[in-house]
Order: sequence, then C-alpha cells, then structure tokens
Amino acid sequence: MLYTTFALAKKAGACQKSYLIMADALGGITEYGKDKPIPLTKIIEVCGLRDALWTLRCTTTDSTFIRVTMACDCAERVLPNYESKHPGDLRVRDCIETTRKYLIGQATKEGLEAAWSAARSAWTAAWTAAWSAAWSAAWSAEAAAWSAEAAAWSAEAAARSAWSAAGSAAGSAAEVRWQTQHFIELLEAK
Repeated sequence: MLYTTFALAKKAGACQKSYLIMADALGGITEYGKDKPIPLTKIIEVCGLRDALWTLRCTTTDSTFIRVTMACDCAERVLPNYESKHPGDLRVRDCIETTRKYLIGQATKEGLEAAWSAARSAWTAAWTAAWSAAWSAAWSAEAAAWSAEAAAWSAEAAARSAWSAAGSAAGSAAEVRWQTQHFIELLEAK
C-alpha cells in the first residue's frame, strides 16, 4: 500500500479544494495529524482516481513501480487504437515493452530513451493525422516511458497516460471504473 500525508500533499502543491475535502473526511488535519499516513485507497474513495494518481508524486515511500505499471497498463488498453490506424508500426508497443523491462532492470537507460523517442515520433504522427484514439495510445506509451525515467514529472505522466486512455477508450466511464479498480489492486498488492 502507498501512503501520503497532509504535510507531503501540501508541500507538493495539492489542490486546495481536494485537500480540504480530504481533511473534512478524516476529521480535520489537526485531529487526524499532518504527518499521519493516508492510504491512497482512501484518497480514491474520497476524492477520486484523478487525485489519487496525482498523489503518486508525494508518497511516503517510492511509488515508481506502481506509477509506471499503471501508465503501461493504461497505454496497453488503448494500444489497439494506435495499431488499427498504423498497422505494422511497433514503436508504441516497443515503448511499452521497453518501459516494463526498464522497470525491472532488464533494459538500459539508453534503450528506454530510444523507446521514448520512438513513441514521441509515433505520437507526433498520430497527432498530425488527427486520429485522437491513436494519439492517446502513443501519448500513453510515451508517458509510461517518461514516468520510468523522469522523477520530477513522473506522477503527472502516469496520470496523463490514464486520462488519455480513459478519454479515448470506448465507454470512457467504463474505462475509468476499470482504471480505478486496477489502481486499487496495484496498491493493495504492494
């Protein structure tokens, strides 16, 4: 399980509205404690998936594995959108695979950077062609690779990957439900 605290969330620049909603749900910051761990599952329950994904930037322990896994999983869910528009173009798929390998120490930083660059090219091609579903898959893969390497922006990249996947998937409400449940499963498995 991953946790944050009120102190960490405030330091990271949490949205004041969500911060106050969470404080109210926990009986107030003074009563709860500014340094007492708050499980991310509680943040999902009270504030929703988007805020919980944002919170990956300010957890009490390293969130890299969950952050990158979530980004890759979301990218894979919309990968068929890209591949249907760009048959035979494996850049996005390769980026996701390389990111997963990098996460477990089976790919080099150089390999990750090359995969990220290729996914970036695929994103540009999909954007230029104005195929939003294909674009979301390429963006999601790029965000996953970026989240594996760039610590300062990695939570944002993971969140954007999920939002992009939800925005392009058929029945986005169903996709958000899947993402929420999947994120909870990842959190509970840690």
